[in-house]
Amino acid sequence: MTTPFKLLLCTWNVGDTNPPKETADYLPMLGIVGDHREWPAMISIGYVFWMGDLNFRLNELTKDDIIERIEDRNLKSLWQFDQLRNAQDEGLILVGFQEGVLDFPPTYKFDIDTNTYDTSEKQRKPAWTDRILWWVQSDVFEGTTMKTDQILYTSHSEYKKSDHKPVTAQFNIQVLQSSIATVIFGPMLDWHQGEDEVFSYCIQTDTYNSNGWDWIGLYKAKFKDLNDYVSYMWAPAGKAEHTKKGVTLTFESMQFPPDWYCLCYVDNKKNVLGISETFEIRPEFDSSTSSENEGSVQTDHSSDEL
Repeated sequence: MTTPFKLLLCTWNVGDTNPPKETADYLPMLGIVGDHREWPAMISIGYVFWMGDLNFRLNELTKDDIIERIEDRNLKSLWQFDQLRNAQDEGLILVGFQEGVLDFPPTYKFDIDTNTYDTSEKQRKPAWTDRILWWVQSDVFEGTTMKTDQILYTSHSEYKKSDHKPVTAQFNIQVLQSSIATVIFGPMLDWHQGEDEVFSYCIQTDTYNSNGWDWIGLYKAKFKDLNDYVSYMWAPAGKAEHTKKGVTLTFESMQFPPDWYCLCYVDNKKNVLGISETFEIRPEFDSSTSSENEGSVQTDHSSDEL
Protein backbone atom coordinates (compact mmCIF):
# COMPACT_ATOMS: atom_id res chain seq x y z
CA MET A 1 0.00 0.00 0.00
CA THR A 2 1.44 3.41 -0.95
CA THR A 3 1.37 6.50 1.27
CA PRO A 4 -0.75 9.26 -0.34
CA PHE A 5 0.85 12.69 -0.52
CA LYS A 6 0.68 15.76 -2.73
CA LEU A 7 3.48 17.86 -4.20
CA LEU A 8 2.40 21.39 -5.08
CA LEU A 9 4.84 23.49 -7.09
CA CYS A 10 4.10 27.07 -8.05
CA THR A 11 5.59 30.46 -8.88
CA TRP A 12 3.85 33.61 -7.70
CA ASN A 13 4.45 36.98 -9.27
CA VAL A 14 6.41 39.74 -7.61
CA GLY A 15 4.46 41.49 -4.90
CA ASP A 16 5.57 43.97 -2.28
CA THR A 17 2.20 43.68 -0.56
CA ASN A 18 1.75 41.34 2.37
CA PRO A 19 1.00 38.72 1.21
CA PRO A 20 1.36 39.01 -2.60
CA LYS A 21 -2.02 39.53 -4.22
CA GLU A 22 -1.64 36.33 -6.27
CA THR A 23 -2.33 34.24 -3.17
CA ALA A 24 -5.93 35.40 -3.23
CA ASP A 25 -6.29 34.01 -6.76
CA TYR A 26 -4.37 30.74 -6.48
CA LEU A 27 -5.31 29.35 -3.10
CA PRO A 28 -9.13 29.18 -3.26
CA MET A 29 -8.87 27.21 -6.52
CA LEU A 30 -6.65 24.67 -4.77
CA GLY A 31 -8.71 24.55 -1.59
CA ILE A 32 -5.77 25.80 0.48
CA VAL A 33 -7.32 28.69 2.36
CA GLY A 34 -8.43 29.00 5.96
CA ASP A 35 -8.25 26.14 8.44
CA HIS A 36 -6.61 23.08 6.84
CA ARG A 37 -9.08 20.80 8.67
CA GLU A 38 -11.79 22.09 6.32
CA TRP A 39 -10.01 21.08 3.12
CA PRO A 40 -12.33 18.63 1.33
CA ALA A 41 -9.66 17.50 -1.13
CA MET A 42 -7.24 16.49 1.63
CA ILE A 43 -9.38 13.81 3.31
CA SER A 44 -7.23 10.90 2.10
CA ILE A 45 -3.87 12.71 2.03
CA GLY A 46 -1.20 12.15 4.65
CA TYR A 47 1.32 14.75 3.50
CA VAL A 48 1.37 17.93 1.42
CA PHE A 49 4.64 19.50 0.31
CA TRP A 50 4.33 23.03 -1.07
CA MET A 51 7.37 24.48 -2.81
CA GLY A 52 8.48 26.99 -5.40
CA ASP A 53 9.37 30.60 -6.03
CA LEU A 54 6.69 32.03 -3.73
CA ASN A 55 8.12 35.56 -4.07
CA PHE A 56 7.59 36.66 -0.49
CA ARG A 57 9.89 39.52 0.46
CA LEU A 58 11.40 41.22 3.51
CA ASN A 59 9.36 44.23 4.62
CA GLU A 60 10.52 47.53 6.13
CA LEU A 61 14.27 47.03 5.85
CA THR A 62 16.46 48.64 3.19
CA LYS A 63 18.71 46.61 0.93
CA ASP A 64 21.80 47.83 2.82
CA ASP A 65 20.26 46.84 6.15
CA ILE A 66 19.54 43.34 4.88
CA ILE A 67 22.98 42.79 3.35
CA GLU A 68 24.69 44.01 6.52
CA ARG A 69 22.79 41.44 8.61
CA ILE A 70 23.57 38.71 6.06
CA GLU A 71 27.29 39.50 6.18
CA ASP A 72 27.17 39.47 9.97
CA ARG A 73 25.41 36.05 9.81
CA ASN A 74 22.60 37.63 11.81
CA LEU A 75 19.90 35.89 9.78
CA LYS A 76 17.60 35.39 12.73
CA SER A 77 17.07 39.14 12.95
CA LEU A 78 15.53 39.08 9.46
CA TRP A 79 12.84 36.50 10.22
CA GLN A 80 10.43 39.00 11.80
CA PHE A 81 10.29 40.93 8.51
CA ASP A 82 9.54 37.92 6.32
CA GLN A 83 6.18 38.32 4.57
CA LEU A 84 5.36 34.62 4.52
CA ARG A 85 5.91 34.09 8.23
CA ASN A 86 3.91 37.19 9.10
CA ALA A 87 1.05 36.16 6.81
CA GLN A 88 0.95 32.69 8.38
CA ASP A 89 0.93 34.18 11.88
CA GLU A 90 -2.05 36.34 10.87
CA GLY A 91 -3.89 33.32 9.45
CA LEU A 92 -3.89 34.73 5.91
CA ILE A 93 -2.21 31.89 4.04
CA LEU A 94 -0.94 28.31 4.31
CA VAL A 95 -2.41 27.85 7.78
CA GLY A 96 -1.08 24.70 9.40
CA PHE A 97 1.97 24.43 7.13
CA GLN A 98 5.41 24.09 8.70
CA GLU A 99 8.79 25.25 7.49
CA GLY A 100 12.32 24.54 8.62
CA VAL A 101 14.68 27.12 10.06
CA LEU A 102 15.86 29.73 7.57
CA ASP A 103 19.52 29.53 8.53
CA PHE A 104 20.80 29.98 4.98
CA PRO A 105 21.13 33.41 3.27
CA PRO A 106 18.22 34.83 1.27
CA THR A 107 18.09 33.12 -2.13
CA TYR A 108 17.19 36.10 -4.33
CA LYS A 109 18.25 38.25 -6.23
CA PHE A 110 21.80 37.59 -7.49
CA ASP A 111 23.81 38.81 -10.44
CA ILE A 112 24.16 35.90 -12.86
CA ASP A 113 27.35 33.83 -12.47
CA THR A 114 28.10 35.39 -9.08
CA ASN A 115 27.23 35.27 -5.38
CA THR A 116 26.66 39.03 -5.38
CA TYR A 117 23.22 40.40 -4.64
CA ASP A 118 21.53 42.48 -7.34
CA THR A 119 23.63 45.41 -8.62
CA SER A 120 21.30 46.28 -11.51
CA GLU A 121 19.32 49.51 -11.72
CA LYS A 122 16.41 47.85 -9.87
CA GLN A 123 18.57 47.06 -6.82
CA ARG A 124 16.26 44.29 -5.62
CA LYS A 125 16.37 43.66 -1.89
CA PRO A 126 17.53 40.16 -0.89
CA ALA A 127 14.69 37.85 0.22
CA TRP A 128 13.83 34.22 0.88
CA THR A 129 11.62 33.87 -2.18
CA ASP A 130 12.28 30.14 -2.68
CA ARG A 131 10.58 28.02 -0.04
CA ILE A 132 9.64 24.45 0.88
CA LEU A 133 6.79 23.94 3.35
CA TRP A 134 4.95 20.84 4.48
CA TRP A 135 1.70 19.85 6.15
CA VAL A 136 0.83 16.57 7.88
CA GLN A 137 -2.58 15.07 8.62
CA SER A 138 -1.52 12.76 11.40
CA ASP A 139 -4.74 10.81 12.02
CA VAL A 140 -6.10 10.27 8.52
CA PHE A 141 -5.22 6.54 8.42
CA GLU A 142 -6.42 4.05 10.98
CA GLY A 143 -3.59 2.27 12.78
CA THR A 144 -0.83 4.60 11.56
CA THR A 145 0.13 8.08 12.78
CA MET A 146 1.53 10.21 9.97
CA LYS A 147 4.58 12.24 11.01
CA THR A 148 7.60 13.83 9.41
CA ASP A 149 11.02 15.08 10.49
CA GLN A 150 12.95 17.51 8.33
CA ILE A 151 16.62 16.60 8.44
CA LEU A 152 17.93 19.12 5.88
CA TYR A 153 16.85 22.55 4.61
CA THR A 154 19.47 24.53 2.73
CA SER A 155 20.33 26.58 -0.34
CA HIS A 156 23.15 26.04 -2.82
CA SER A 157 25.38 29.06 -3.36
CA GLU A 158 27.57 27.14 -5.82
CA TYR A 159 24.75 27.32 -8.39
CA LYS A 160 25.23 30.57 -10.31
CA LYS A 161 23.29 30.21 -13.57
CA SER A 162 20.20 31.93 -12.22
CA ASP A 163 19.35 35.01 -10.18
CA HIS A 164 17.95 32.56 -7.59
CA LYS A 165 19.82 30.04 -5.46
CA PRO A 166 18.07 26.65 -5.44
CA VAL A 167 16.70 25.30 -2.17
CA THR A 168 16.52 21.64 -1.17
CA ALA A 169 15.00 19.80 1.76
CA GLN A 170 15.21 16.24 3.01
CA PHE A 171 12.62 14.48 5.18
CA ASN A 172 12.00 11.28 7.08
CA ILE A 173 8.31 10.40 6.93
CA GLN A 174 6.07 7.73 8.42
CA VAL A 175 4.61 5.47 5.74
CA LEU A 176 1.56 3.25 5.92
CA GLN A 177 1.96 -0.05 7.71
CA SER A 178 1.75 -3.22 5.63
CA SER A 179 -1.09 -4.47 7.86
CA ILE A 180 -3.55 -2.16 6.08
CA ALA A 181 -5.79 -4.12 3.73
CA THR A 182 -4.84 -4.17 0.06
CA VAL A 183 -7.32 -4.79 -2.74
CA ILE A 184 -6.17 -6.66 -5.83
CA PHE A 185 -8.33 -6.39 -8.94
CA GLY A 186 -8.51 -9.23 -11.43
CA PRO A 187 -7.41 -8.85 -15.07
CA MET A 188 -9.31 -6.08 -16.84
CA LEU A 189 -10.47 -6.76 -20.41
CA ASP A 190 -11.85 -4.08 -22.72
CA TRP A 191 -15.40 -2.98 -21.95
CA HIS A 192 -18.10 -1.89 -24.42
CA GLN A 193 -20.77 0.77 -24.22
CA GLY A 194 -24.29 -0.50 -23.60
CA GLU A 195 -23.17 -3.86 -22.22
CA ASP A 196 -23.03 -5.34 -18.73
CA GLU A 197 -19.39 -5.63 -17.70
CA VAL A 198 -18.11 -7.93 -14.95
CA PHE A 199 -15.02 -7.39 -12.82
CA SER A 200 -13.57 -9.06 -9.75
CA TYR A 201 -11.32 -8.22 -6.81
CA CYS A 202 -10.05 -9.73 -3.60
CA ILE A 203 -8.74 -8.25 -0.34
CA GLN A 204 -5.38 -9.54 0.83
CA THR A 205 -6.37 -10.19 4.44
CA ASP A 206 -8.85 -12.42 6.24
CA THR A 207 -9.60 -9.84 8.93
CA TYR A 208 -10.88 -6.87 6.94
CA ASN A 209 -14.51 -6.04 7.69
CA SER A 210 -16.32 -3.61 5.40
CA ASN A 211 -19.00 -1.57 7.15
CA GLY A 212 -21.09 -1.07 4.01
CA TRP A 213 -19.66 2.31 3.07
CA ASP A 214 -16.75 1.09 0.95
CA TRP A 215 -17.18 1.73 -2.76
CA ILE A 216 -15.64 1.02 -6.15
CA GLY A 217 -15.25 4.05 -8.38
CA LEU A 218 -14.88 4.14 -12.15
CA TYR A 219 -12.33 6.80 -13.13
CA LYS A 220 -10.68 8.15 -16.25
CA ALA A 221 -7.18 6.70 -16.37
CA LYS A 222 -5.54 10.08 -15.70
CA PHE A 223 -7.81 11.22 -12.87
CA LYS A 224 -6.32 13.54 -10.24
CA ASP A 225 -8.88 13.56 -7.43
CA LEU A 226 -11.15 10.98 -5.78
CA ASN A 227 -14.10 13.27 -6.47
CA ASP A 228 -13.55 12.88 -10.24
CA TYR A 229 -15.27 9.49 -10.49
CA VAL A 230 -17.42 8.79 -13.56
CA SER A 231 -19.57 6.27 -11.72
CA TYR A 232 -19.43 4.10 -8.61
CA MET A 233 -21.05 1.19 -6.81
CA TRP A 234 -21.10 0.13 -3.17
CA ALA A 235 -18.88 -2.76 -2.16
CA PRO A 236 -20.58 -5.69 -0.38
CA ALA A 237 -20.58 -5.31 3.39
CA GLY A 238 -19.29 -7.81 5.89
CA LYS A 239 -16.17 -9.86 6.43
CA ALA A 240 -17.46 -12.94 4.61
CA GLU A 241 -17.82 -11.01 1.36
CA HIS A 242 -14.19 -9.92 1.37
CA THR A 243 -12.12 -13.07 1.50
CA LYS A 244 -9.22 -14.10 -0.69
CA LYS A 245 -11.70 -16.05 -2.81
CA GLY A 246 -12.68 -12.75 -4.33
CA VAL A 247 -15.80 -10.75 -5.13
CA THR A 248 -17.43 -10.43 -8.55
CA LEU A 249 -19.57 -7.39 -9.41
CA THR A 250 -21.20 -5.96 -12.54
CA PHE A 251 -21.53 -2.48 -13.99
CA GLU A 252 -24.84 -2.74 -15.85
CA SER A 253 -25.61 -1.32 -19.31
CA MET A 254 -22.77 1.19 -19.33
CA GLN A 255 -23.11 4.37 -21.34
CA PHE A 256 -19.79 6.00 -20.58
CA PRO A 257 -17.80 7.76 -23.35
CA PRO A 258 -15.06 5.72 -25.06
CA ASP A 259 -11.75 6.31 -23.29
CA TRP A 260 -9.22 4.66 -21.00
CA TYR A 261 -10.39 3.98 -17.44
CA CYS A 262 -9.48 2.29 -14.17
CA LEU A 263 -11.32 1.10 -11.05
CA CYS A 264 -10.47 2.21 -7.50
CA TYR A 265 -11.53 0.55 -4.25
CA VAL A 266 -12.10 3.28 -1.64
CA ASP A 267 -12.93 2.66 2.01
CA ASN A 268 -15.25 4.70 4.20
CA LYS A 269 -12.41 7.08 5.17
CA LYS A 270 -11.53 7.70 1.53
CA ASN A 271 -8.37 5.61 1.69
CA VAL A 272 -7.61 4.06 -1.69
CA LEU A 273 -7.00 0.36 -0.98
CA GLY A 274 -6.46 -0.71 -4.59
CA ILE A 275 -6.41 0.44 -8.21
CA SER A 276 -7.01 -1.79 -11.22
CA GLU A 277 -4.94 -1.85 -14.36
CA THR A 278 -6.16 0.56 -17.03
CA PHE A 279 -8.64 -0.69 -19.62
CA GLU A 280 -10.49 0.74 -22.60
CA ILE A 281 -14.22 1.32 -22.95
CA ARG A 282 -14.98 0.88 -26.64
CA PRO A 283 -17.92 2.28 -28.63
CA GLU A 284 -21.16 0.30 -28.61
CA PHE A 285 -21.07 -2.67 -30.96
CA ASP A 286 -23.32 -2.10 -34.01
CA SER A 287 -24.63 -5.53 -35.02
CA SER A 288 -26.50 -4.22 -38.09
CA THR A 289 -23.36 -2.66 -39.54
CA SER A 290 -21.47 -5.86 -38.88
CA SER A 291 -24.13 -7.96 -40.68
CA GLU A 292 -24.04 -5.68 -43.72
CA ASN A 293 -20.26 -5.90 -43.89
CA GLU A 294 -20.36 -9.67 -43.62
CA GLY A 295 -22.95 -9.82 -46.44
CA SER A 296 -20.87 -7.65 -48.75
CA VAL A 297 -17.83 -9.78 -48.09
CA GLN A 298 -19.76 -12.93 -48.98
CA THR A 299 -21.07 -11.34 -52.22
CA ASP A 300 -17.60 -10.29 -53.30
CA HIS A 301 -16.22 -13.77 -52.69
CA SER A 302 -19.06 -15.46 -54.57
CA SER A 303 -18.05 -13.67 -57.79
CA ASP A 304 -14.43 -14.71 -57.59
CA GLU A 305 -13.22 -17.29 -60.11
CA LEU A 306 -11.63 -20.42 -58.72
